[in-house]
Amino acid sequence: MAAILKLMMRCVAAGACLVVASVSYAGPQTTFTFQGVLEQAKGSFSGPTPMMFTLWDAIIEGNQLGQTVVYDGSEGNGAPVNIADSGSFAVSLDFGVPVWGTGQSRYVEVTADGELQQPRFIIVGSTFSSNTRGLNVMPNGNVGIGTTNPGSFLLAVNGAAANRTGSWSVLSDARLKKDIRDVQRGTLDRLLELRGVEFEYTEEALAGHNVASGPMVGFLAQDVECVFPEWIECDENGMRFVTERGTTALMVEALRELRNEKDRQIDDLKAQHQAEIDRIERAKDTKIAELEARLERLEQAAGK
Repeated sequence: MAAILKLMMRCVAAGACLVVASVSYAGPQTTFTFQGVLEQAKGSFSGPTPMMFTLWDAIIEGNQLGQTVVYDGSEGNGAPVNIADSGSFAVSLDFGVPVWGTGQSRYVEVTADGELQQPRFIIVGSTFSSNTRGLNVMPNGNVGIGTTNPGSFLLAVNGAAANRTGSWSVLSDARLKKDIRDVQRGTLDRLLELRGVEFEYTEEALAGHNVASGPMVGFLAQDVECVFPEWIECDENGMRFVTERGTTALMVEALRELRNEKDRQIDDLKAQHQAEIDRIERAKDTKIAELEARLERLEQAAGK
């Protein structure tokens, strides 16, 4: 079991104040993430802000636990905390002592831009399971659904996945893109260089790489790497996997090349057909002229 710690913070009438914050903390480690919103009387803070954090065993007075954590950019300290335009921020804190699991309440005292926040903020814990009905959250944050081994993937699903629209969205607004250029020519030839194969995964793959058993159809990553190297990524052990990128756009350009090739062939056939028609027309006109000349000679001979 691990713990998620949440803080609710009250705001003072003037000066800087933390109005909402939360702490993410798991297991016996001493490092956790502190998130909050920093505001002042005239609106939200923004930009780099010096902050100091201490841990206490009481909401007032009491004993400080562990070390003081300072973000002010001075030697040995972290850089001032970057406050977003909305006033939100997140910092990593490590007081050198466990924050949760002692059975006693803990309180964080915050000083922001020289302004001490009062009162201190209690850390309240609630337990959660890292394995819930097939959903497994690893210590590094990677998530496996139907598997306890997502490997290097942020999300790994062992089985079929679906969504209600039948498609996955990708940010594509032209206003957020630069260096826009046409896909290089020869897309069809590049796609046809790929070699589809039938195969089955090895026992090693089935045991440790979150793959399914039985006959499969697909590519060999080493083959794909020679044609579309941008499709290939590697895990921490150097094992390659294929991440197809821009496949739809490549298919569209390949179809465009097929259509252009077909149109050229049709134009060539039309030109050949027209040339044959012209040849036949010329031959016909020549034959008619010959027949007319012959008839004229016959008529002249008959008139004598």
